Amino acid sequence: MATVGVVLAMKAVAVAEAAGDATPADLTAAPSAPGPATPPQNKAATSCPPPGFAEQAGLSATEVDVLQSLGARRTELDARAADIDTQSALLDATQKRVDDRLAELKRVEAAVTALLVKTDDAQNAQADSMVTVYSKMKPKDAARIFDDLDDDVLVQVASRMKQAVLAEILGSMGTEKARKLTKMLIMKDRLPTDLLTRAAQTVQAGQAPAATKPPA
Repeated sequence: MATVGVVLAMKAVAVAEAAGDATPADLTAAPSAPGPATPPQNKAATSCPPPGFAEQAGLSATEVDVLQSLGARRTELDARAADIDTQSALLDATQKRVDDRLAELKRVEAAVTALLVKTDDAQNAQADSMVTVYSKMKPKDAARIFDDLDDDVLVQVASRMKQAVLAEILGSMGTEKARKLTKMLIMKDRLPTDLLTRAAQTVQAGQAPAATKPPA
């Protein structure tokens, strides 16, 4: 009994010493008085995102897709319109260059035409003077010169001569040259029918007709 009493006394002293060694931090760790209760938050309200523009405007997902498709189509049409405007500007510039070129060609054509008219007038005047000269010559002398003239010059002069004078000259010309001149005058449509007849009779005078081969 005495031993048990001594052991109990020693435990009491140890408990008292442990209580005296407790720190202020241990005291603050003690449960404090309960404060006002915090109301519980709504989990659904915190987890849902704020409504978007489509929801605020009352549009469905299909309507939103349609609007987006229309927007993309509008962008594509704007790009095509810009390309068309660019091509139109290029076409206008090209058309202007073509018009300027045509105007320049017309000016050149007018200048060439005027020059050709002057040249034709000069050639006609020269041909008329030569017609006067050959008409005053003897037919045999004129025919000898006609045989050596170039075809172009010969036709220009012969087509301006009087029928009677030309017929006499053709009769004095070489046969081949006279025949050629006759054909050229026919093509030029400047030789009357009666003169053609007289020229043909004069050129072919004294020539026998070619013999015809009898049929087999």
